[in-house]
Amino acid sequence: MMKPLRLLLLASGRGSHAVNLIEATRDGRLEGTVLRVVSDRPDAPVLEEGRKRGVPVTVLLPFREGARLAPEAEGALRAIVVTERPTLIALCGFMRILRASFLDGIAAPVVNVHPSLLPAFRGLNAPAQAIAAGAAETGATVHFVDAGVDTGPIVLRRPLSIRAGETAEELAARLLPVEHETYVAALRRLQEGDWMSPDQRPLRDVALPGRAPDYRGKVRDLYLLGDQMVLVATDRVSAYDVILNEGIPGKGRVLTQISKFWFEKLGSIVPTHFITCDVARFPAPFSAHADLLEWRAMLAHRVKRFDVECVVRGYLAGSGWKEYQASQSVCGVSLPPGLRLSSKLPEPIFTPATKAEQGHDENIDFDRMASIVGRARAEELRSISLAIYRAAAEHAASCGLILADTKFEFGERNGEIVWIDEALSPDSSRYWLQSTYREGVAQDSFDKQVIRDHLDAVKWDRNPPPPPLPPEIVAKAARRYEEALELITGASVAGGKSPR
Repeated sequence: MMKPLRLLLLASGRGSHAVNLIEATRDGRLEGTVLRVVSDRPDAPVLEEGRKRGVPVTVLLPFREGARLAPEAEGALRAIVVTERPTLIALCGFMRILRASFLDGIAAPVVNVHPSLLPAFRGLNAPAQAIAAGAAETGATVHFVDAGVDTGPIVLRRPLSIRAGETAEELAARLLPVEHETYVAALRRLQEGDWMSPDQRPLRDVALPGRAPDYRGKVRDLYLLGDQMVLVATDRVSAYDVILNEGIPGKGRVLTQISKFWFEKLGSIVPTHFITCDVARFPAPFSAHADLLEWRAMLAHRVKRFDVECVVRGYLAGSGWKEYQASQSVCGVSLPPGLRLSSKLPEPIFTPATKAEQGHDENIDFDRMASIVGRARAEELRSISLAIYRAAAEHAASCGLILADTKFEFGERNGEIVWIDEALSPDSSRYWLQSTYREGVAQDSFDKQVIRDHLDAVKWDRNPPPPPLPPEIVAKAARRYEEALELITGASVAGGKSPR
C-alpha cells in the first residue's frame, strides 16, 4: 500500500504546476494532500489559484530581488516545513536557489520539474537554449534539488521532438503539458518506492535546533561537551581539498559504522576514544534527535591530539608510489629495487605525515615526527600503528579484501595513548578486492576514486567552485561505500545486520 503524500508547494508565478499537483491529489492521479502553497512573491497569481481551491497559502517576507531568499524569509520557510511536516516539497516555478544549509537541514526531499532533458540546457529559458543550439529533441525532467542549478539526481525524463521552425514560445507551450504529466508520473514513482527513508538522501549538514557544531570539518561535525564530544559524520564529500556541492547518500553512516566496528574489534591493542553510537545514551539535546543521528554519530572521549598522521603502507600506491619512483624510498624508508605500482611490500612500513588543518598533509620521515611528538612517543605510535594494521589486514583478507594502506590519528588521555578520529574507513584507507588485484596497474578502490576520476575527466582545475557530479557518479560512489561496509562488517547502511 502506498503512503499518501503530504505535499508542500513552492511557487513564484502563475502556478500552472501547482494547480496541476493540487488537482492530481483530487482526481486520483496522486494519493495525498497539498498542505500549503508558499510563494516568495506577494503578487504571484498562484496565491489566488490556491485560495480558489481551498488550499492554505503563505507569502514569504520580506521580499527581495535576487537568486536567493532573504534570511528572514528562509527562516520562515524552514518554520513552515517544521510545522507542516511534508513528506515532499515540490517546486512549481519557484525562481529561487535554495541554500545547501537549508536543503540539508530539513527532513523532506525537494523536487523540481525542468523544461529540458537534463543535464542539457540547465537554468533559465531552457526552450530558447534548445532552439538556439539546433537540438532535435528536448523534454521535461523531474529531479531532486541540490545546491546547484538543475544539478540534482534525476527521477524521470520525458522527451519531446522539436519541430522545424518553431519558436521558443511555441516550444514552451507544447512542453507545458509534458511537464505536468512528467511531474505527476515522477511523484507516483517516488511514492511507490519506499523513497522517504532518510538513509536514501544525502545529508550534507545536520541541523540540531539550538546547537551549532563547535567545529565543522570536510566530513565531520564536532560538538564539544566538557571531557566528551559528539562526532557526526555527514554525507559531505571532498575532492582535492574542495567540498563538493553534492553529497553521497549513506556515506556518513558507512564511515561511522566501520569506525565503530574497528574500534570494538581492535580496542585490545590500544585504548580508543569510542564510548557509544547508541543515540539514546547521548546527552541532551542529541538524544532527542535519533532520526538525524542514528548510525552516523558517535559519543567519544576528548583527548589531546598528536599533530601527526600515522600512516602504514603494505602496498605501493598513491604518494608512496610517486616517492618510490623518485628515490626508491618512502618517507625515508628504503625499499628494494624493482617494485611496481600496487606491489606488495616485503613488510608493512610506517610513513608518518604532518597533520594539516587545511590543504594536503605532508609526508615526513621518522626523525621529523620524533621532533614533533618526542622520540619515545613516536616509537610507541609506530609500534601501535603497525600492530593495528597487521590485525586489520588479516581480517580484511578473510573478507576477500586487501588493506593496501591506512592512516591513523592518536591522542593522549590521562597519560595514555588513545586511538581517535575514524578507524580504517574507506576515506582513510585503501581497500582492494583480492579477486581483481594485479600488480603493476592501478586498483579499483572502495573509496571516492570514482569521483576523482570523473573530475579529472572533465578537466577541473581543482579550484572552487567544483563542477556538478552526474547522478550516476554519485550513485556509483554510494555503492562503493556500501559494498565496503558489507564486506568488512557484514552490516548494511541502515545497520540492519549484525557485524561479523
